[in-house]
Amino acid sequence: MITAEQRSMNKMPYFASYGEDDRKTALTASAAVTGTAGNKGNTLSKSKGPVEKTTEETVGQPFVDAPRMTCRDVNVWYGDKQAIMDVNIDIGKNQVLAMIGPSGCGKSTFLRCLNRMNDTIPVCRVTGDIILDKLNIYDKNIDVVPLRAQVGMVFQKPNPFPKSIYDNIAYGPKIHGLVNNRTELDEVVEYSLTKAGLWDEVKDRLDQRILQH
Repeated sequence: MITAEQRSMNKMPYFASYGEDDRKTALTASAAVTGTAGNKGNTLSKSKGPVEKTTEETVGQPFVDAPRMTCRDVNVWYGDKQAIMDVNIDIGKNQVLAMIGPSGCGKSTFLRCLNRMNDTIPVCRVTGDIILDKLNIYDKNIDVVPLRAQVGMVFQKPNPFPKSIYDNIAYGPKIHGLVNNRTELDEVVEYSLTKAGLWDEVKDRLDQRILQH
């Protein structure tokens, strides 16, 4: 279980990592962020000021001997406003990493860098290197579709596709080739909705679009 440690962060995200042996290593990445990294409708919220560098000493060890993912000198801009600066951190195999910080400090902006979801924001620009399994995910030859299948993201708020209830549940198993036919897919959908406690509520309207008003 990940527990949050409360500490003063000076608008800077706080990182806590957990290895396989359940030892806790708390660390702060070498990053400074603005107070408004978030955006809505591809527009940047008005910045409260320039990027602030922190003098707070890193706690723990942000680098590991055999990382699964490495981030070096990662910077993100929304237009001419810099959202995060010089993030350098390793993520080890089977490691759970928590980023803890105030709203708008750049946590989600950084997470979106890890599977190039920031590519979908026209005003966003990312520099630096993010290496996953020895490949730079920002290489021009990288196909973002399998990358995003490998590096998923669960959003704070539900983000269903504008499709039916059935298609939303079936989407993941279908694109990952986890089922061989419609019968198996039906079983996965029923099982998933049952485990979520929703089957009895929606079983008679699986073809209804989720975003239907």
